[in-house]
Amino acid sequence: MNSMLNKRFIQLVVGIVFLGLLIWICFYVRNHLQEFRAIRVISVIDLVILFLLTPVYFYSQAIILKLILKSFGIKLKFNEWFGLTMMTMMGNFIIPFSGLGFRALYLKRVYSFDLRHFISTLSAIWIVNFLVFTFAGLFALIFIWRQSHSFDLKTALFLGIVFLFALIFWFTPLGKFKPKNKFLKRFSLILKSWQKIKRDRKLVIGLIYWSIVELFLFVMTFYFAFRTFGFNISFIDAFLPASLTNFSYFVRLLPASFGLYEGAIIYASKLLGFTAVQALTVTALTRLITFIWIFSLGLTFSYLLTKKPSKKSAD
Repeated sequence: MNSMLNKRFIQLVVGIVFLGLLIWICFYVRNHLQEFRAIRVISVIDLVILFLLTPVYFYSQAIILKLILKSFGIKLKFNEWFGLTMMTMMGNFIIPFSGLGFRALYLKRVYSFDLRHFISTLSAIWIVNFLVFTFAGLFALIFIWRQSHSFDLKTALFLGIVFLFALIFWFTPLGKFKPKNKFLKRFSLILKSWQKIKRDRKLVIGLIYWSIVELFLFVMTFYFAFRTFGFNISFIDAFLPASLTNFSYFVRLLPASFGLYEGAIIYASKLLGFTAVQALTVTALTRLITFIWIFSLGLTFSYLLTKKPSKKSAD
């Protein structure tokens, strides 16, 4: 009963926050309507490149899933490793973490993939992702400082702390942790699975390589999104919104990381000398293109994957 009330309370709070942010954006757009109307699509070529580049960025994420599951002896077909990625994105776009929940259930039903292994795979993906994207963000801040002689200490400290914690977590031998508590014992199994991933040198190199590819593709989406409206941005400058926006995908308090995604782009854009109106315009464009691709591909693969028989029924 209490858990049900807590769940409803959380849903109510999330709903209120979501509605509040939506109302704020509506009022902001209304109060700056002339500024928004003055913005036009300047480069159709950049818009087309951005549209075609988005699914390639999704593809790089799917490759990472394919690699890490292969290390556990699970060889997914294309419609599975790419389809699961798209369905995860689509689910998270609607309800926070629901996409990950579907992925976990699918792998459990079809391949009997243990939940502790699933959590360890997520940990590996996220830690490598943090290391690559935070390093890129720090690199962008240094570049901006060299160009404009202005340095954002708060952002640098935030990125530096995240990078340091990710580095410590990666190199700490947590697999030797042997608790007696029942809950902690289950947690220790996750850590052992995590240690197995770290010892696979080929896998680690693959994760780092494809995370760097993912980073560059994500940077390119922002680069072309800004250029679509004629906003002057260098390729290296685009590393900053890509780095900061990446964190919004891990803090999924609202559907599609609503609010955090927009806030990250606005904050990064202001550091680069753009206005909030320009940042929101870029956000709206990337949101729209992402929405089109995620739901068109997500719905297609959801139809294909839900017809996949379970391992038990196949046996």
